[in-house]
This record gives sequence, structure tokens and C-alpha cells, in this order.
Amino acid sequence: MPRSCLDEAAGLIRDHGGNIELEDHREPGAALPEGTRFLGTLRGKQGEAKEALAAYDLGVLAAATASGKTIAAAALIAERERTR
Repeated sequence: MPRSCLDEAAGLIRDHGGNIELEDHREPGAALPEGTRFLGTLRGKQGEAKEALAAYDLGVLAAATASGKTIAAAALIAERERTR
């Protein structure tokens, strides 16, 4: 199951009388090499997407081909200074 569906799946289980217990086994990722930084420029929607994603520790960015999803993700990775 995609991690971005966690809240919905947990809600569905609870709505049907079930209990859910979670253990988070995600790895924090490695620190980026010293001096690594994002040198690109985000266009309007790319910046909006990066800021929206930054509020969460997981998510899905869905946008049209060539809209800059990879650029937005690269900027977020650089901001967080982690590989994940």
C-alpha cells in the first residue's frame, strides 16, 4: 500500500470497528554531502508544490508530464538535507 494512503486506510479500518497499531520502520535517509544545495529556480507551481509537500513527511505529487515534479522534489530534498 502506498504510504500516502495511510490515513485513509486507517480511517476505513476504524470505521468498520477495527483497531490499528502501527510501527514506523522507515529509515531517515542519509545526510547529503557537505555543500550540496539546490541551484535551480522553481517556477510558480513548482514552488507551490514544494511548499505544500514540505508540510508532510510523505505524500504524492501528481502533475502533468514536463511540469517540473523532479525539480520540485530535488529542491525539497536539498532543503531537508536528507536522501529521503
